[in-house]
Amino acid sequence: MFLETEYSRRRTTIMPSSITYLTKHLNALFPEVFEEIQLALGELKFPENDWKKVHVFPFVLQIVARASNRIFVGAPFCRNQEWIDFNLGGPAEVMLCSTILNLFPTWTLPALGPIIGPINRRMRKARKMAGPLIEARLRLDPSEWPDDFITWLLVNAPESDRTVDEIVRRVLIVNFAAIHTSSLNLGHALYWLLARPKYIAPLREEIEETVGRLGWTKDAIGQMPKLESFMKECMRMTPLGARMSLYFFFLQLTLTRGTASHRGPDQKSPEAIHLFQRCDAPRRYFCRCPSLRNSP
Repeated sequence: MFLETEYSRRRTTIMPSSITYLTKHLNALFPEVFEEIQLALGELKFPENDWKKVHVFPFVLQIVARASNRIFVGAPFCRNQEWIDFNLGGPAEVMLCSTILNLFPTWTLPALGPIIGPINRRMRKARKMAGPLIEARLRLDPSEWPDDFITWLLVNAPESDRTVDEIVRRVLIVNFAAIHTSSLNLGHALYWLLARPKYIAPLREEIEETVGRLGWTKDAIGQMPKLESFMKECMRMTPLGARMSLYFFFLQLTLTRGTASHRGPDQKSPEAIHLFQRCDAPRRYFCRCPSLRNSP
């Protein structure tokens, strides 16, 4: 695959049963996540009677990272800024590594992966930060383990994988999967909302009415159809998958409709298309393209 995860990081499996545990406990975890979001938002100090510039996406990343790690590693470690920054930097390192590895022939990857890949260096740093937390858990009798995500990882891991390194590695993987995808969706929604302020009032009204009845709970979130519709529409308009789809062709390929591909990782999917055959004024768009300006 394009990320070359087989070579850019060690292969580690997160047992599906651990994710099942997480899904079943979302109701119980919601108050902790909400508390962490409140604490993180409280750190954003606004001057009275004045405006404050906020860089939306970096701030959303911090909020999502802290809320996610409230589940993954618990408080107060989820507020450790070094740990948060470390996990926020992970995807960029993996992408850089995968880009470099894609420049080399496939047969060289097993040898180059461990050298170029960031996993060994990142694991040493992660173990230094999160290792004591896992070690303290392993020193306890299993009957004394609290009912949290680390315990779920330990319970569902094979006996040979119930080590500090393996559990830390699993925590890194769930961070890698959770933070940036959620942050992109939330960030896009905020940008769409700021660009269309007419939706602020009805969304606020729905949220205040629902929270007034049910409080800040998972059940309340499930009874906000306007908010859900707005989020879904934002994800439809700015999808993550379409802009990240990249196809690598090892050989030149000609499709049934005559489209020819080129060898290499240069085939991308568009985020959106414009159907010119259904457009009322196609020349208004074509005139922006010098090569097509005088075409019939």
